[in-house]
Amino acid sequence: MIYKNITRQQTVERTYRTIEWRQPVAVALFALLIAFARMPDRVIYGFLWGEDGKIFLKQAYDLGARSIITPYAQYLHVIPRLIALVFSKISFIDQAARPFMWMATIVLCATCAYLFTFARKTLPLPAAWVFGLAPILVPHSGEVWLTITNLQWVIAPALLVLLWDEFCSPAADVSRRSGDVTRGIAIVLMTLTGPFGLLFAPVVVAGLLFTRKIHRSRRAWLAIATYFIAVGTQLVTIAVSPAPNMAPGEAKHHLLDYLQFPWKGQFLRHLVLDFVMPVAWVDRLGQHWGAAAIVCFAAMILCVVGATKGNRLICAALAILAVGLWMIGVIRAATWSGDIVWYSAGGRYFYIPFVLLAWAILLSTSTSAYSSIRILGAFLLGMVGLTSMSQFSAQIYMHPSASYQETTQTWQLAMPPSPDWYITVTPQQLGKSK
Repeated sequence: MIYKNITRQQTVERTYRTIEWRQPVAVALFALLIAFARMPDRVIYGFLWGEDGKIFLKQAYDLGARSIITPYAQYLHVIPRLIALVFSKISFIDQAARPFMWMATIVLCATCAYLFTFARKTLPLPAAWVFGLAPILVPHSGEVWLTITNLQWVIAPALLVLLWDEFCSPAADVSRRSGDVTRGIAIVLMTLTGPFGLLFAPVVVAGLLFTRKIHRSRRAWLAIATYFIAVGTQLVTIAVSPAPNMAPGEAKHHLLDYLQFPWKGQFLRHLVLDFVMPVAWVDRLGQHWGAAAIVCFAAMILCVVGATKGNRLICAALAILAVGLWMIGVIRAATWSGDIVWYSAGGRYFYIPFVLLAWAILLSTSTSAYSSIRILGAFLLGMVGLTSMSQFSAQIYMHPSASYQETTQTWQLAMPPSPDWYITVTPQQLGKSK
């Protein structure tokens, strides 16, 4: 009898372990299918974005390993530069479209799988699926997907969750898991890829203060210190690097000038209303869009307030962080001549705020004790899904191509977003298209 009980327990444990690894794999595969549905042209033919070639590929060939520590747009991009450097050692420059696209796709799918694994600890299974797939389901023009240039946007939600889970989660065994080398390396690499590790630092500090009573080992504090060293590295890089060029035709604005920026209207129209209502519907509202935006904003506030006591602060923090990142994006875009919207140029500045807002509503919907809040949250998430479906397909761009220029007697590799984004290459760097 004892033997049978042990055997039954081992069978249950094996089944549980099998389910544990199969579900994240299933999430990753679904993320791949959704990416293909939204961007079939990129998956089939490969994809290069302007900076993929003009910055990362070109500098990988010209600078070698030194390109990894070369700033672009004021900060470091370690992960894209590592991909470009490895590629420059093993293949020809005009054959980068498919490898770059697949590396970006793998990162996207891995991000979704990790987010699901995290959410599965506390959320119901359907909610965990939505949580994990949010980075590929939210309304977006496709600007950040399947390109190494914009990997920083795709990995940012995973970085935020990893930082919280590793350093700040009150329920986690921080002293044990903070010593995990793989997770530590991932945190450092992601922090050194784009500015989001720096932007998330106040959240980490607040989390550390909130969980200050948790005993942390020396290894845990070493991991935390390593993260803040990476944050400091990005901060110094930003401080010593020249500011990026202004948008064409735009005058330079000082930070105080943004006190006069129409924040209220831009917030209600483009961050709130455009998030939960298809653009075509908003256009039909005409001058009445403001009333609809206020109703949507009130509904989102109710979802945050109606969350359980333990999750209310988290929902509020996610919403506040979303608004803060959107405001930073508006200032970073440095354009007053036209609206910044999710479905056009500059849509990347809405990507992470939309993911965070979706998470806040989802967390409230799946855990609230009030049925009215759960219904309201489910309705809002359904509207967000409808908004995403209304412009589901990503924009199709030209394919990268190499051509010989008779006038200059050089080879040029052109890529999206326009033929103006090209790089001059040597015949030795070209493959079959030579």
